[in-house]
Amino acid sequence: MSKYAALLIAVVVLNIVAPQISLAQEELPAKTVGINPLGLVINGLSFVEYTRPIAHRTSFVTRLDYIRWSEEESEVEGYTDVYRSEYKESGSGPGVGVGVRYHAPVSKSVDFELSSGVDVLLVGWEWNQREFGPEGSLAYAPDSGEGTTAAFAFHVGIGAKMQLGAAGKFFIAPQLLMGTLAMNIETEGIEVSGVGFFAGGVLLFGMNLY
Repeated sequence: MSKYAALLIAVVVLNIVAPQISLAQEELPAKTVGINPLGLVINGLSFVEYTRPIAHRTSFVTRLDYIRWSEEESEVEGYTDVYRSEYKESGSGPGVGVGVRYHAPVSKSVDFELSSGVDVLLVGWEWNQREFGPEGSLAYAPDSGEGTTAAFAFHVGIGAKMQLGAAGKFFIAPQLLMGTLAMNIETEGIEVSGVGFFAGGVLLFGMNLY
C-alpha cells in the first residue's frame, strides 16, 4: 500500500470515529468543503479540507495536505579557489491533518474563527551545491544529497470566514497559522530530530454543504 493510500484511509477513519454531539440543526455550523491552493502557487502548504459540526459553533476538521518548497542561494566568496557558490534545495510530500474550529458570528456574512489541530507530513527532499572559480568553471565536483523528513505540526489558527453572494453558498476564509514542528530527519543513513516554530498564511476557498 502506498503512503498516499494509507494517508487517505487515515482521514476516512478519523471522520468515522470523530465524536458527535446531537444538537438542534440551527445551532450547528454548516458542513463545508474547501481548498487552500497557496502552496501550489508559492512555496508552502496546500490542502483540501472537510468540516462537519460536532457542537454549538464548533466543527471537526480533516485535511489532506501537500507541501512543496524550493530555494536557491548564490554567494560570492571572492577567494581564488572558490569565487562563487550556488545552493539549491527542493522538497515535497503528502500529509494528513485533524483539528477543531470555533465559529463566532460577526455579521450575517462574516464569522470570526479560531482553530487548533495537528498534521503529519512525510516529505522527500534533495539538495545540490556547486562552487565556481573566478573564470566561471567548476572549482570542485558538484555536491548533492537527499533525505526524508517526518514532521508533526501542532498549530493554532485565527481568521475570518466571509460568505460570497446573497445565497451564501460559497465562501473565502483567510487564516494565519502558527505552531511548532517536531521533526525526524534522515539523510545518508543519519537520523536527526528537532523542534522548530512556523507561521504562515492560508487562503481557503470553500462551499457550504448544509
